[in-house]
Amino acid sequence: MSTHNRHSGNGDAPAPGGGKPNSAHSILTVDDEAVTRVKAALHDQMLTNTTPTLRRCARRLLAHEAASAKAAGAKGSAACRVFEQLREPLINLMGMDGYRSLFSRAFTLAGAGIPWVRGLETKADGSLEGPQDLALKLDSTSTAASGEMLTAQLLGLLVTLIGSAVTLRLLQSIWPTMDGLDL
Repeated sequence: MSTHNRHSGNGDAPAPGGGKPNSAHSILTVDDEAVTRVKAALHDQMLTNTTPTLRRCARRLLAHEAASAKAAGAKGSAACRVFEQLREPLINLMGMDGYRSLFSRAFTLAGAGIPWVRGLETKADGSLEGPQDLALKLDSTSTAASGEMLTAQLLGLLVTLIGSAVTLRLLQSIWPTMDGLDL
């Protein structure tokens, strides 16, 4: 696996490998493959980043949230409940701008197969805008399929950007009673 040494600085400290010295910033080692995955995820080169395993995980999360909502008498789609559960941990992990960018990208990717999803947005506080109104116009099968596609796209982006191990730990911290989550 090859790496790049990226650095910038003012010339005080020596850089590894005889590169330009650096004191103001630390050396960051970046894996070429990771850079390629991030570029693909952010620049429409990846039409879909879902796999059967990610779709299965999305279905499990959605089924869990639907059952929880039914038991609690709560309203709203299972997908909205999943996204609401993810909101705070993801904002803590990547900040509000990163969180909103992640969801915007998931909406774009899912929108390739489900055009109405492109109309979804995140509000300034990170909550979703539009899904409740749009879900009312669709039958339950369309809503479930759309929720699965959007959830799977979001999981795929997380796996691409932070890796499957960190994504899995994140999911397990949010849904600790769910056994057998797999990415």
